[in-house]
Amino acid sequence: CGPGSFGGDAEVVSVEAMGAETLVYLKTGDIDLVARALGQADIAAGTVIKFGIAPDRLHLFNAESGRRIRVTRDGMAD
Repeated sequence: CGPGSFGGDAEVVSVEAMGAETLVYLKTGDIDLVARALGQADIAAGTVIKFGIAPDRLHLFNAESGRRIRVTRDGMAD
């Protein structure tokens, strides 16, 4: 992904084809992630994949309210 990116291994929990894109639901440790792939992703639930996240493409949401968390250079503001 480039400088400042991070990632690791994650298990594919489910895959949701949405036409022009596919949502891939992942679990890594106790963290749930949703990845958006262009087109139809050929991946099955139960598969362990490597993933990478570019910080400028990351969106965080409050688990209780569902609202997006703004990330600033000084830290996070909900």
